[in-house]
Amino acid sequence: MAGAGRERVVLPMHLQAPSLARRHLSLVGHDWPADVLETVKLATSELVANAVRYGDGPLHLVVAVRPGTVRVEVHDTGAHRLPEQSGTPQPDDEGGRGLLIVQAVATGWGVTENAPPPGKAVWFELGLAVREIDLRSR
Repeated sequence: MAGAGRERVVLPMHLQAPSLARRHLSLVGHDWPADVLETVKLATSELVANAVRYGDGPLHLVVAVRPGTVRVEVHDTGAHRLPEQSGTPQPDDEGGRGLLIVQAVATGWGVTENAPPPGKAVWFELGLAVREIDLRSR
């Protein structure tokens, strides 16, 4: 796959941010394979929801496509603790599954602290083996 490109959008610190992120991904990834697009939207929703809940705004959603890989980053300026996977949630827990979902569907994920602080970028990557994706043509 030879496609490449990078898209950045600012999202509000609002409960609608995950929906806005999915809408943006639908536009950016309109020619991606359906299963890839849905997986990217799922993992992105989880990261954006966490940023709204635990971070400070504004939020920046970055989508970068390189040959064979799509990388999504959610940046915030919150000085709060860095996200970490905290074990298996109990069946009646209302939260605690977001990063488990990201870990399950992504090729890799992690957290990078902003330099200089405050803030962080939580990211995931997903391997693409189906066909070329090119953001530059948008």
